[in-house]
Amino acid sequence: MCLPIRLVIACVSLATLTLSQAQSDQTRVRVKISTDSEADARLRPYSIVRSSPNAIMMFRNGEFDVRAFGSLKGQLDLYDREKLTYIRGQEPVTKLTNGTKLLLEDMVYFDGRPLMIARSEGEHTTIYFQVLERNLTRLPPPYERLVSWPVDVKTKRPLVVSAGEAIRAPFMVDVSRDSSHMLIRSPEIRGGSGQAFYLFAMVGKDMEVLWQHVVPVAEKADRSSILDVAMDDKGNAYMVLKNKFSNKEVVEDEVNFEIKLVRISAEGAVEANVDLGRDVFPSSAILQGLADDRIAFAGVYAKASDKKLSTLGNFITIFDSTMAFTEPMMLPFHEEGGLDAEGEPEEEPGAKFVEKDKKRMAAGTDLIDLLPKKDGGFFLVNELFYSYEYYDMSAKRSVTRYAHGPIQVRNMKASGAELWSSTFRRWLVSSSPILGRVFAAEYDDSVFLFVLDSEEMAERRKAGEKITPNHMKDPYSAYVSFDEKGEYKIKPVLKSGRDVDFISGWNLVRTGDSEYIALGTEKLVSGRFLPVRIEFSTDSK
Repeated sequence: MCLPIRLVIACVSLATLTLSQAQSDQTRVRVKISTDSEADARLRPYSIVRSSPNAIMMFRNGEFDVRAFGSLKGQLDLYDREKLTYIRGQEPVTKLTNGTKLLLEDMVYFDGRPLMIARSEGEHTTIYFQVLERNLTRLPPPYERLVSWPVDVKTKRPLVVSAGEAIRAPFMVDVSRDSSHMLIRSPEIRGGSGQAFYLFAMVGKDMEVLWQHVVPVAEKADRSSILDVAMDDKGNAYMVLKNKFSNKEVVEDEVNFEIKLVRISAEGAVEANVDLGRDVFPSSAILQGLADDRIAFAGVYAKASDKKLSTLGNFITIFDSTMAFTEPMMLPFHEEGGLDAEGEPEEEPGAKFVEKDKKRMAAGTDLIDLLPKKDGGFFLVNELFYSYEYYDMSAKRSVTRYAHGPIQVRNMKASGAELWSSTFRRWLVSSSPILGRVFAAEYDDSVFLFVLDSEEMAERRKAGEKITPNHMKDPYSAYVSFDEKGEYKIKPVLKSGRDVDFISGWNLVRTGDSEYIALGTEKLVSGRFLPVRIEFSTDSK
């Protein structure tokens, strides 16, 4: 079981730092990683928050990143925002004043202060919060009770855990865009009858619990997962839920999963009816809050035919708190078997490999990001991604691999008209879910991708030749920028001679109009986990 890094709101520390900077036509991109060796940074951070204007705080939890060298304890680390230097650390409190043991779930910045969220086990599942001192200069006050459900949540722990995996699934904590609401939600819970459900609670200002619910999922589903959540300013929550059933992926053109959009409010949970058209359905979806408090529901739509699942294009619809939806925009990936904006013409050498990658991308693509623009338009970022499992005879256990393929960026008008579409070809297979992902950022109505690349892959991509994961030798981090026609340039970052660091993790977190925070690693498979700061600026010419 592997868990996402909860980079909530941040700034980055740096003392002795590695600085990489590269420049596009008009925008300068500066990427810094801390090289401070004072902190024991071998555990992967689960949360990073900006605890004060000049500091960031990292929460590491051994339960979410099991390592042979360490224990299951947690750790709080404080870094200087500008210098990225390590300031001090503190061990989090894991008990109530009466001695009751707590499970540490998450650290967030909410209601104007950093908070530790913890949970107790028993006949009632109870959530507690603790206000952390912004600079870790003194011990925090005792935990306070926040919310409780009359449910005994049995913590499931795997029999075998590999390095970097988690020993339990945590409760998740999400903070709204304007920091006015905090949503607490459980992982999937199975009752004695096998019925699956989730626990939800919405918290407002001054830590007031606005509502709480037990939300059941489809009775016949073998398992379910929450793909994404969002909140509006009125205290309503929305989730994208994926239910999976036991039959094969496609049987007589019927798939074994469904994706639902659910609204959860003080009145309860209500499923939304989003009709994408005849014989098509969402195969993946995300939620994106917009500046006017409306929410975009977007993703990839697909159909099942000839006992196969084929992804056809992107969809996007926008709704408000009344669940009034705009007419879905249907944005096909391709025409006659190829993606829009094909890249190299058919007659050019190596074009068959370009077309092959695009056809494969059209067969299994996920929308990983929707980036709004100031004029109401948006960027869509699609990626071919899948994972597979096999039995490793030497290790004598099952091993999971994560495959990352081509990336498509689409620049869309507010009307849904496409300004340009560009495909960035790459292939890499990783043994870690935090290595190899594409991270999308927006600055001044331009889109940037942060990826892993290599010299050999860059040369083969430029020549239009076949690309395989074997060409990702001696990788490095790089960013991809696009011009007004969708043509891209790629620049290495965090690379100086033989010293190479990497951007990893699950996401970038925006901390300002021109700043993002990411997680950095010194090595691909081991080493320390350090904060990275990505800063954009516009050159004056």
